[in-house]
Formats: sequence, structure tokens, C-alpha cells
Amino acid sequence: MLELAGAVALLVAFLLIQRSVREPLMPLAIWRTPGLATANLAMALLGAAWIPMRYFLNLYLQQVLGYGAFASGAALLPMTVAIMIFMIATSSGADRLGDLPRLTGGFQAAFIGAGTVTAAGAVLTVLLMRQPKPAVTGQDIRPEAVRT
Repeated sequence: MLELAGAVALLVAFLLIQRSVREPLMPLAIWRTPGLATANLAMALLGAAWIPMRYFLNLYLQQVLGYGAFASGAALLPMTVAIMIFMIATSSGADRLGDLPRLTGGFQAAFIGAGTVTAAGAVLTVLLMRQPKPAVTGQDIRPEAVRT
């Protein structure tokens, strides 16, 4: 919590300094540009959702499913390639559609994708938990002691 308070204090100090100097690093008037504040907020929210999702998905692949580091990265590669393809494909129609439809559609696609990954992970986990475990004998080999 102390780090967050320090970050807010530094941000406020930066904004006050930028407002008072003759040639600021970031002119504050730029925030009056239509759509810029909305686009930056959308990207901040996307980053706040995307980074933890990739982290926990990677953790799930390695810790629960037993993938190695390379296999886990390779499993996430199709999602990364799809993102690159959609970014290139949608940038050509950016001027025709406007900001709001693109932001709304992008967030809807991200929501559906994250929900699909979550549902698939839950189903896969349940299916993996239902598989019979191999009987490990050594302590007691009586038929009633062996669980399937």
C-alpha cells in the first residue's frame, strides 16, 4: 500500500511540474484531444487484465498440467499470433469505424476469449481429476486396499 501511495505522490508531482514549466515533457493540453483519454484508459484496463491473465494461464499450464517452460510458451503462441493478425487486420478499418465501435468490439472479444479460456481450463481440470490414478503398491497389496 505504501508503494501505491508513493506512486500517486510521484504522479501528482510530475503533473504539477509539467504544468508549471515553459517546455514540458508532456504538454497537459494533449489530454483535451478527443478520444485520447478514453483510448489510454482502455489500454490501461486491457493491460490490467491481460498481464495477469497471461501470468496465471502460464502458471496453470506449468503447475497443473505439467508443461515445461518451452511447451507452455508454445501453447500460448497461437493466441499471440492471433492477436498480431487481428491488430494488422483491424488497423486498416480504424478510420472508417471510429473509436467507440472498435473499443467495444475489442473488449467484447477479450471478454469472450477470457471466458472461453477459463471455461476450457475448468473443464480440462475436472476431466484430468476424474482420470483413475495408477495404484501404487508397496505398503498394502490386498485387493480391498487398492483404490482405483
